[in-house]
Amino acid sequence: MTDTVPSSGTSQRAAGRAPSHAVRPAGAGLRVAVVLALLAAHWAPWVLLGVVPSAIAWTVGPALFAAAAVAARGVALRRGLGDLGTSRPRTTWLPAAALLLGGATYGLVTLVRWAGGALEVRGVLALWPAVVAIAAGLAMAGYQAVGEELVVRGALGSVLPGRWRGAGLLTATTAAFVLIHAPRAEALLHTPYALHLVLAGVAFGLAWLRTGSIWVGAALHAGWNLGAWAFLEGRPALVVADPLPAGWDQWSSWAAVVGNALLVVLALLLTRRRSNDGR
Repeated sequence: MTDTVPSSGTSQRAAGRAPSHAVRPAGAGLRVAVVLALLAAHWAPWVLLGVVPSAIAWTVGPALFAAAAVAARGVALRRGLGDLGTSRPRTTWLPAAALLLGGATYGLVTLVRWAGGALEVRGVLALWPAVVAIAAGLAMAGYQAVGEELVVRGALGSVLPGRWRGAGLLTATTAAFVLIHAPRAEALLHTPYALHLVLAGVAFGLAWLRTGSIWVGAALHAGWNLGAWAFLEGRPALVVADPLPAGWDQWSSWAAVVGNALLVVLALLLTRRRSNDGR
């Protein structure tokens, strides 16, 4: 769970593009290759887990993705696709605020689940294991969030043809965001997880479109993911609890949907109105 955009003289998209006379325009094949290469590199740790120990997978995988990201950004800049949304927001404190608010939002969802009896807490971690769990959660949440935002908003949003604007860009990138979570098909089919993802995609997409940068949306995304890792999904998590009931008829699943609706509100509050050329 990404401030102002460059002027239209240097930007044709939320992330910005170089003037067309200075570069050789990228063809459709190169545009597709940039997105697919980043997506494949982002999945590298999980692919490597099947063949090497986890410590190696989570060292080599992120390194491969970082190298792919640097290479893709260089190609994009040379071929008029901009910086893939990697420019810093003008208001530099926004990503930090977004990270804290994203984590606090998931914390609020957890509190509601506990107060409503859906989350049965059996214990909590001691101090040192809790510190380790938070550090591991921050690393995992940061990797997932930055990787997904770079692929879906930064890369895909930059390579789509220029006729894609505003609501069209938001719809396309949100749909892609849902699709890259297809490996969680069980949750997509049997719980409101797809709606959860749509609202999250809208939140992170609005932050990207309004700032011209992926970082505010990526920080909001990472904060939410950190909360999920710390309170529920981490091995170990901060709290020892029974698995949450999940399903279309379980209010605890809908609590996460409401939490993601709150992320949309936070994205709107955190970001200013766009000032680019209308895309």
